[in-house]
Amino acid sequence: MDIKELEHGRRYLFTIMDDHSRFIIASRVLESVTTDTVLDTLDKAVKMFGPPRQVLTDHGSQF
Repeated sequence: MDIKELEHGRRYLFTIMDDHSRFIIASRVLESVTTDTVLDTLDKAVKMFGPPRQVLTDHGSQF
């Protein structure tokens, strides 16, 4: 999982990607990235693709 700032402090791209295949499991453009938006996106991805064996992040405050 990673977050990329698109517009300085205005929009962010939140992506969940399979580390091996590089398949994009989920992606959202958000105006603010919070723990709630991360958990909501992860919950939807788990319902669609099943739970991951592990989750890798950069340890940002949202994670």
